[in-house]
Amino acid sequence: MLNAWWLPPDLRAMVTATDTLAAGDTSVSVPRLDATVVRSLASELKHRQRAVLQERSIASIVESLDAVAALWLDEQTPERQLAVAILPKVTGFSSEMVRESIDLEQRSSRADHMWRALRSELGNPEVLDGFSSNPHLVGEGRTMALGPSLVGAVFSSNIPALPHLTVMRSLMVKSAFWGRVSSREPTFLPLYLETLSRVDPELAACCACLWWPSSDRAVEHAFLNESDFFVGWGSAEVERHFSSVLPPDTGSVFHGHRVGFAVIDSPQASVAAVEGLAIDVCRFDQQACLSPQAIFYRGSLADALDFGRRLGSAVNEVSKRLPPRRLDAGEAMAVQQFRGAAELAPSFDGGALVIPDSGELEWTVAVGRCRQFPHSPMHRCITVCQVDEWSDVIGMLEPIRPWLQNAALAVTDVDQGSLRRALARLGVSRLCRPGDMAAPSMMWHHDGVACLAAMVRWCDQEDTLLPD
Repeated sequence: MLNAWWLPPDLRAMVTATDTLAAGDTSVSVPRLDATVVRSLASELKHRQRAVLQERSIASIVESLDAVAALWLDEQTPERQLAVAILPKVTGFSSEMVRESIDLEQRSSRADHMWRALRSELGNPEVLDGFSSNPHLVGEGRTMALGPSLVGAVFSSNIPALPHLTVMRSLMVKSAFWGRVSSREPTFLPLYLETLSRVDPELAACCACLWWPSSDRAVEHAFLNESDFFVGWGSAEVERHFSSVLPPDTGSVFHGHRVGFAVIDSPQASVAAVEGLAIDVCRFDQQACLSPQAIFYRGSLADALDFGRRLGSAVNEVSKRLPPRRLDAGEAMAVQQFRGAAELAPSFDGGALVIPDSGELEWTVAVGRCRQFPHSPMHRCITVCQVDEWSDVIGMLEPIRPWLQNAALAVTDVDQGSLRRALARLGVSRLCRPGDMAAPSMMWHHDGVACLAAMVRWCDQEDTLLPD
């Protein structure tokens, strides 16, 4: 049975009993924990952060993390093979989509991306190794950046192969890491840490991943109180919960529910734009917060209808390479309701519903005029909203500005500058081309936050000449 937890080999005796957890169509082993064990583990990880991570060079850490990414891009790596075999059973995603997810995440986890992210957020990465020259300080000033002793994380289940990103960010600021895996997808992170342990046992020994029932408040309380910085992933409800129970002096970043969309101008609705958006709709079956839920199309309704039909054909083709995930009864009902609501909406007059010839629920494109932002049930359901002016788009986005995340743009050059500024001011944190929505780089300020910089504190040495 696959373990849904991972501890350094010399600490595994801390777990004296395990239970079985149902995860999708399979079962996994989970640790039986209490608050005393959690506090003891935290103490040991913090000790290792001081004894090991503080003494490691940032270059050596990046080198090891890069080697792990390279292994996960290799089809022959045992942990990858196991992930490709087990994740479809756990998540319902096709094996093709699991491979796609692993490849996308690990390509953006290579050394070049890490160095560029460090430089973007911290300036000179050498500040993590000790005091380094800072020309912006008075005199011969020097600066050092210090990460927290222990970063704690709680993960969601929507995207396979994503939790490693928090592990990487923690280690990149020389912090020990521990996290709780999701009940609905508890398998990838232990496999990733196993690969890290093979590549760099010393680095992996500063990491742990656990699971406990969400109802176990004693263990949760110990975990949160021992974490020096908290990273959360999940729904708005989960975010509200952790905001209420997290110690007030603990720094945190939460990656919660967000919305993506695309903005297309009729003259820019090229074959490349259509094919790119089809990939954006299919990747992760819109489970990612970066995925498009709607496409705003400026042009005539007739042109929007033509665009919707072309998009449907393109989604159909992509679905042959990346088959849709398996739907449960509730998800299938949500897709059927989306189709029914689109056809009954007053704004649908003159619009159209584009679906597979078979009528199956694999994908759906609704085309019509919209009065408000048309939310999607995901599962490759997308609405093409015909608009006359960009101001119509801004008006529909205004009510959901706290949840805006990612926008793909294909508009004329004359409009691009003003539209980019308007979307940024609304709260959009990433702009990209169609086809790149679900493939962000590590350099992106995730949810508008400099995630590495958010974890560190700074110490400045100012060399000034005091007046006589």
